[in-house]
Amino acid sequence: MKFFITNYNNVKTIIFLLITLQLFGLGVFLSSYTSLFVVGESYRILVAILIQLSAIVLGWVSLFVIWKFFDYRWFRKNWVIVLMSISTIAVILYLALFGEAKGGAFRWFSIGVATLQPSEIVKPVSVIVSAYFLYMSEKKNDWKYLAYFSMYLFAILVVLYKQVDLGTLIIIIFSLWLLFICVRSVSTLIKILFTAFVVILLSGVVFVSPHALKRFNSTYKLWTGNLTEVDRRGDLYHQTNNLKALSYGGVYGSGFTHSAQKQNKNLPEISTDSVFAFLGEEFGFIGTTTVILLFLILSFLFTNIARATKDRMGMFIVIGLTSIITSQVFFHILVTLGAPTSGIPLVFFSKGGSIILFTMMSIGIILNISSKSIRIKRLKE
Repeated sequence: MKFFITNYNNVKTIIFLLITLQLFGLGVFLSSYTSLFVVGESYRILVAILIQLSAIVLGWVSLFVIWKFFDYRWFRKNWVIVLMSISTIAVILYLALFGEAKGGAFRWFSIGVATLQPSEIVKPVSVIVSAYFLYMSEKKNDWKYLAYFSMYLFAILVVLYKQVDLGTLIIIIFSLWLLFICVRSVSTLIKILFTAFVVILLSGVVFVSPHALKRFNSTYKLWTGNLTEVDRRGDLYHQTNNLKALSYGGVYGSGFTHSAQKQNKNLPEISTDSVFAFLGEEFGFIGTTTVILLFLILSFLFTNIARATKDRMGMFIVIGLTSIITSQVFFHILVTLGAPTSGIPLVFFSKGGSIILFTMMSIGIILNISSKSIRIKRLKE
């Protein structure tokens, strides 16, 4: 009985946290656009707000439909996994060849005034496909499924590298590495070797890609303090102004809609890549700490669902999706503090309907797994 009460309270708390984060995020998003009224860009801000609100509504509808009417065990069907595997690679490959370039990566589809970011689809789909391979490897103790997992992982690496999408690449690799570490049928030695392989592979990506190497060199200069005026106005303009915004915020912040960095237009991509710095300036240390704590609590509740899930594949999916959501948050914060990765939005705060929609769909899958695991437990008892 204690399990059911705890799980039910977890779901209520998750819904409450999602509402709180989205309301807070919507407020920050609206504040980031207030300066546009000064120059008379009312149409642009109206379109951005409508797209953001539409994504929130669609996200909630998707969450409840998946939670209440879907069955995650459908992902165990072989043809579903094959279709998802092929479509994942095909979508990224198509984007690399024909997608619209933004921020140095080919990862957008234009749909009228809106844009769709299919790389957001790749994150949860890659988790589900990998969860299936690792689950089957553990269940049947068959190494061929680990081989399928490795080939799928390598294919994602290749096509994402072609896109120069270092942020998405790191998030997916980190999440799939975490899933691999959880497999019971794999020895500790293999897990250590796989970890070393992932580290070497990512290091190789950095040194082979001029784009990535340039970012790491810039970060090294920033963290060691070896900056010149050319750096501050050039490659490190974004990072230095992010740090200035955080320092201007202090403990309590400058206040809602009172960001000096926004008014002076010193924060590039203020509603996307710089949104955490903007949040820190307007709401201060208290605001940023509150947001971090809310995301940590949300991740903790998801982790509780993973621990309570009887089905191993369901557990793998929950761990992977939780890792995707959480790592995006903390990688975005690291980028704000000067880390070299880029293009990682802050879910619920950054402009972009794709990340809101697919994050809410992912949470719907997590809640669906939670409800199905309770049903299975009841039947067994």
